[in-house]
Amino acid sequence: VPVFARLDIRYADRSFMFVKLPLGDLPTDGSDSFVQVCHVIPSYGVIESVSVSFAVEPPSPDSPVFIDDVSLTDDLSGSSAESCPVYTGSFPIRRHIKTDFIRPSRLGDAERDDGAVTVATQLTIDRLENLERLAERWKGPISAAVMIWAGHDGRPSPVEQLSAIVQKVSSSPAMQRWLHIHLLHEDKLNGEDKHFYPVNSLRAVALRSARTQYVYYLDVDILPAFDQAATAKLVADAGARRTVGGSMD
Repeated sequence: VPVFARLDIRYADRSFMFVKLPLGDLPTDGSDSFVQVCHVIPSYGVIESVSVSFAVEPPSPDSPVFIDDVSLTDDLSGSSAESCPVYTGSFPIRRHIKTDFIRPSRLGDAERDDGAVTVATQLTIDRLENLERLAERWKGPISAAVMIWAGHDGRPSPVEQLSAIVQKVSSSPAMQRWLHIHLLHEDKLNGEDKHFYPVNSLRAVALRSARTQYVYYLDVDILPAFDQAATAKLVADAGARRTVGGSMD
């Protein structure tokens, strides 16, 4: 059973690199074994942080793994490369954000702030149907961040993904009326990015780009129980109760 180390390396210039290192195989006969593994990872710049995690693929709950003596060492002389392989499976990349790739056809509806509530969500293009259902149910402003993949491993190209978004919005009156669509894409450099869906970055883009005071974060696969008007009324009523309570004190 193979064991891997995953490293998330962040650089001072805001680039980052995901690294996946093989550490060897677990014995299948239940015996104990100790394997010492080393790898050289070029720095490519000033490193701000490194996060390390370990995984068994596929997961094997019946075979516990004990990781001991993990160390990260600066090798300024380059001597480690003589005994340890140099990692070249991925390289530093950057994420790029394009806000308002698509804006609502009626900005007055989607940008008013008279107590309106914006739904913030994130998705990939395979969830466009869900986004349309959300727009039809919510009937209010939506700030949606869409991940545009680099086009590895048989995925559609970035141009094909953007075309799918435009075509879907063009065929949906609800999406045209209410949607602000923002894009997040990465440099087309690595193959490793297919393993990491940047949900936190997408969520931050969607929330930060909302134009109303009140924002309701929602998974794109979930339909809200109430539409925007009913939700805004609940928010207003709750605010009124707090105001009355405060004045009585």
